[in-house]
Amino acid sequence: WQQVSSHMNKKVEQVTPNSTSEVLTQLAKHYCQGIHEVEEKPPYFDTKDGHLQQKPIVSRIDLYWLECLCSSNSFNVVIEYICGYSTVVRPCVMSDEVGSISLLQHYEVLMCRLIDYFNATVEFSKSASDSEQLWQQLRILSNDLIAVTSAPKVSFTPYIRSNIAIPTLRRLQHHLLKIFISEDDPHLTPLDSETLAGCVLSSLISSTDRLDPSVIAPMLTDEHQCSLKNICVVPPDTRVGTEISQFFTFQSIDWSSVSIDDSSWNDRIVGAQVRSAEIVWTDMAELLAKRQRKRDPEELVNLPGDKQMQHYVIQSLGMDTLSSAIRSMFFARNEEPFEPREKQTTSTYVMLGRTVTKTQTIEMEKPYRTTPSRAYVALVFCLYLSVEQEEDCMQLVSNLLPVFLELIDSPDNVFCCLGVSALRTLLNMTGKRKCWLGYEGHCIAALNSAFTTHRNGPTPTPTLILIGVVQSCLFGEIFQDAGQKRKQVTRQWLLQLRQLALGVSSGFSPWDVLVGGVIPLLFQHAKLPNADAIELGRLGLSAILPLLVSETTEKKALASLFVAMINLMAGAYPMMAHHRGKIMTHLLAATTKLKMSDDSEDCCVFALGRHTAGLGHVIVSSGGNKDAEGLLDTIERESDSYQVVLIEVAKEIREYAAELTHTLMKEGPTPCEGL
Repeated sequence: WQQVSSHMNKKVEQVTPNSTSEVLTQLAKHYCQGIHEVEEKPPYFDTKDGHLQQKPIVSRIDLYWLECLCSSNSFNVVIEYICGYSTVVRPCVMSDEVGSISLLQHYEVLMCRLIDYFNATVEFSKSASDSEQLWQQLRILSNDLIAVTSAPKVSFTPYIRSNIAIPTLRRLQHHLLKIFISEDDPHLTPLDSETLAGCVLSSLISSTDRLDPSVIAPMLTDEHQCSLKNICVVPPDTRVGTEISQFFTFQSIDWSSVSIDDSSWNDRIVGAQVRSAEIVWTDMAELLAKRQRKRDPEELVNLPGDKQMQHYVIQSLGMDTLSSAIRSMFFARNEEPFEPREKQTTSTYVMLGRTVTKTQTIEMEKPYRTTPSRAYVALVFCLYLSVEQEEDCMQLVSNLLPVFLELIDSPDNVFCCLGVSALRTLLNMTGKRKCWLGYEGHCIAALNSAFTTHRNGPTPTPTLILIGVVQSCLFGEIFQDAGQKRKQVTRQWLLQLRQLALGVSSGFSPWDVLVGGVIPLLFQHAKLPNADAIELGRLGLSAILPLLVSETTEKKALASLFVAMINLMAGAYPMMAHHRGKIMTHLLAATTKLKMSDDSEDCCVFALGRHTAGLGHVIVSSGGNKDAEGLLDTIERESDSYQVVLIEVAKEIREYAAELTHTLMKEGPTPCEGL
């Protein structure tokens, strides 16, 4: 400031808004030249290890312009200079002009010095109009932070994008937030929650989280959800070990092929971008703590948790405000200026000697496809979701559901998987509430369309499993009365399984189809009254039975087939007796094959197979039909014609069926009305 003060001693004409505009124009003209090189090093304000890395270099020409600006005692000069970002600096940066980053850096240095000067010499006195202009500039900065992450729009080098451009834009946010924090007037203008929500979203682009379905929806890897009692309508007793549950968990799935991170715009090695975001989070927390009086600013440093500032800011602003901002940001409705997603093109040509003019509507690329950070921010927000009141639920669903359904509808496998995972989290968060009324058709149609689109894709396994999990969640917890639609979806999954039984090759296995959709959906049918799955019985048998005896069926797929068979027999029990011969033949063959193995896992699956065959024996023998029992009798009676192991298995199944009948009669009514 000694340099500035020495210049101030000279006689300088007082600056007016017009002359401030002239300073900005000269600033842009000077630095938007190819001679100004931008060094690839962190900016001077980078706070690595809690300390500034370097002091800013203020050139002599910058000092002259600073002198011109500081010669006024009016805070209007600061407002005019700040607003110059949108009129002078922003057009250069967003159009990627030569020298635009150099201009941005020097513009920030002058803003910092200008605000420091007025802090030291003049008390801030802002009008309501001044505040509105500052909020407007904050909104523009937040939008620009999202925009510069997109490589096709702004072609900076990765280093400059991550460690210079984005941190410098955040530094400008910091200066503006500090102006609001420094106010002590009791008649303060109210906070603009929507603008602060935009600052939150622009900070979330630097969250450093790698997002995959297991991160967005942790309930997917919950072992409790995969226990037999939650997926099998007639679970076996303790003779089937608990280790059988390992065959139904999703922990072994490799989610890396359907994950997304911020590596294309965030250099985590240097880390300047992340540190700049931490400063803005702290500013927002301090401002909210000071204005809302919910917490002392000094207490913020003692907040528990790894992301205390983020959680505090998000909770203070509220889910309603932030979810609405997410929707606007995702669909690019908050751009300055707003650009429509469609444009009209006119073409003129000659046809049969006449000039014809034709107008066509061309749909632009989806905003989240051109700028992936829009999708990334919406998905990161899932990590902060919380709901306390019914009104919050309604706002969350109405704002976030269109975003997630748009991702589910994406032809990109990664976006589809992450959108399905986000929908699963939203379902888990909101539960059985009225807020889902009216959305049934949209959700079911979007998932059905995604199933059709991605079942033949390059990596269908994670996608199919996720779609099935969310479909079963919708029918099991939200849309329980959608009986006919549930049957249509179950038929779709059984047809896919039947294709595998017929030997049609694809990129997924029977296990994917079984644990993804067949088992959970048949489980729901089996728990409903009046044999709800009877229309699906024949299709189910034609899909499951061939795979039971196939030489290529893996161990975990065989265990899943047994559970699917139990649910199918329980849900369509009246027609099972008509297929008693092939049912018992296939179950007996599959179980006997397992009996001949000494492997411990095979023994565990054998116990489940014995339970399935025993239950099948009970169901097909119900109503006085003894044909199935005759099959077991024939094997035991004609022992010379059969292998010893087959005779032993038939005997075990008969004994197990007798015990099972006694147990079911003792326990009373079961989901299977025919037992």
